[in-house]
Amino acid sequence: MLETAWRRYAAATAGREPTAVQLNFVDTPTICRLHADYFGDPNPTDVVTFPLAGPGLFGEIYVCHEVARRQSQRYGVPYEVELARLALHGVLHLLGFDDLRPRPRRRMRGVERRLLSAFFPHRQPVRAVPAPRGPRNASR
Repeated sequence: MLETAWRRYAAATAGREPTAVQLNFVDTPTICRLHADYFGDPNPTDVVTFPLAGPGLFGEIYVCHEVARRQSQRYGVPYEVELARLALHGVLHLLGFDDLRPRPRRRMRGVERRLLSAFFPHRQPVRAVPAPRGPRNASR
């Protein structure tokens, strides 16, 4: 799975300018506004990803730090691990991963877990998180 993520990254950036990903940590009102404006859903969500056109891999990722804190408590993982998971989730969307259907969602979650285990080797394995309840990003 990691190899797939790397191949997608390499293919997306082959012979092009460096990658430019803007990672934004926002509050609940901001994520609600983005979610409402782009998906018609005014409810809070954890991460929203926007791929942007450019010569390399470009995009914006918005992570709601307040939702991340609540989820870290609900899932029993450290806050910094949940923030990292959401940032990785956004990057995987920029690489073309999808989580709207069960099979691709399982693949994406597997890549998330393996990457998080590499970044946080001293932590217990990260548990799977519940499936999303509707559109979560603009990369679908």
